[in-house]
Amino acid sequence: MYRSLLTCLIISLMCITTGYCHFNPNIRKNCDRSTGSITEIVQWFVEAEGALKNRCNTTSNINPSIYYGEDICIIKYKLPITDVDFDIKIINKVLITSISKKNNHNDFAVNDVRILPDILSFNQASGEFIKNELKIMIPYSVPIKTEFPAECGVANFNVIPVPVQGEEIIEHGATQDD
Repeated sequence: MYRSLLTCLIISLMCITTGYCHFNPNIRKNCDRSTGSITEIVQWFVEAEGALKNRCNTTSNINPSIYYGEDICIIKYKLPITDVDFDIKIINKVLITSISKKNNHNDFAVNDVRILPDILSFNQASGEFIKNELKIMIPYSVPIKTEFPAECGVANFNVIPVPVQGEEIIEHGATQDD
């Protein structure tokens, strides 16, 4: 009995001090992946992409169209209603778009998450809502067909709110089109 408790204590301490249990790959909640092997980092990335895809398939009832123009990337949502509120933000190359019906009615909601390419200038993102179409426009940080050095970069966890303009804007939402 005491040996079992001592073994559990040692295993628990190993998990706490290393960040995850080597003998159980499903327990990786607190892992510092910056020191992981290439295989571990790729595995984590594939798992994260899979989780985003599963979330998209189960929670998104409206998928956007994405247009890569000469100077700008446009992510476009066609909505069945015009009386909506928005919360659009970018956190470290991840675009989070939340759209809900005004006055907190729960009968319509879009919660979309997209990973954005490095070439976009996230601080210059803006939105436009006209009639039933929401466009999120993000200019490129370098011209298309230009070679630029790939850098490791720094993870930026600052929240960048995306302002939306339209026919009549009240804070983050658009009023109903008359």
